[in-house]
Amino acid sequence: EFIEALKLMATAMDNQRNTSAHGQALAAALHAVNEADDFVARGTTIDANLRLADIVSGHQTPVLKDTDLANVSPTIAQHRYLTFAQEQFANAAADLQPASAALYGLGKLQMIPERGKTAPDLAALGRSVVYFQAALVVHPRHALAANELGVVLKRCGRLEDARNLLVHSARISGQPIAWRNLAVVHRELGELDLAQRAEHEAQIASARPGAVLHAASAAPAVEWVDPAAFAQAGQADLERPTPGGPNAALQTANKTPSRSEPNKAEKRSAFRLPWDKTDRK
Repeated sequence: EFIEALKLMATAMDNQRNTSAHGQALAAALHAVNEADDFVARGTTIDANLRLADIVSGHQTPVLKDTDLANVSPTIAQHRYLTFAQEQFANAAADLQPASAALYGLGKLQMIPERGKTAPDLAALGRSVVYFQAALVVHPRHALAANELGVVLKRCGRLEDARNLLVHSARISGQPIAWRNLAVVHRELGELDLAQRAEHEAQIASARPGAVLHAASAAPAVEWVDPAAFAQAGQADLERPTPGGPNAALQTANKTPSRSEPNKAEKRSAFRLPWDKTDRK
């Protein structure tokens, strides 16, 4: 259903803008995500003679078509495919921020372990990163996507990247779960004072009404309209950065977003945030 929603939005944008670019980008992204699984080792050993050339030649994804594969490992090939998929998802969604909700949903689905397992495998985590990062490229203030991506990167051992994303999520949402996740990462980084302050922020946030991180509070509301009304919708109030590489979402999270009057969820506690760059030594 999330994929069908993305297809519907891509088709509507193509009709509105007299192009086929959004639908083509979405198709390319979906092919790349599916084909990346062909590089995942099955069983307990990796076949040294995986015949990457044969696999690549049978794919629609173009990223390795003209590449010398002599020094390309299956892991590198998979990373290249997933990076391409992320960029294409962002291109497909363009400046339509509600598409980030569907991308976020796809990322969350990857976090559900397969039957008989207690945690998602590495391939599923890789796909979740693709969807969460694409959601953030489309909608940089999607606090849920930033929080989930931070959690995934923490699982993968990328603690500093996880910290930056969780700071971004906490600043936007002001919700206790984001602050608690941030405290965990600060603690693992040995930043005990910051971990204590993040826990303090979580306690303050928990005392506020409605202190639960819901999709409705962190992502734009979706109003279903007929195609004609959608085609006439103005785009002046939508913004997104130009899709970059695999770190595009992280680069966005490290920037201070422009804003007008902060809403109630964004109000902080009285003391100055220790996570601001000017306070860090």
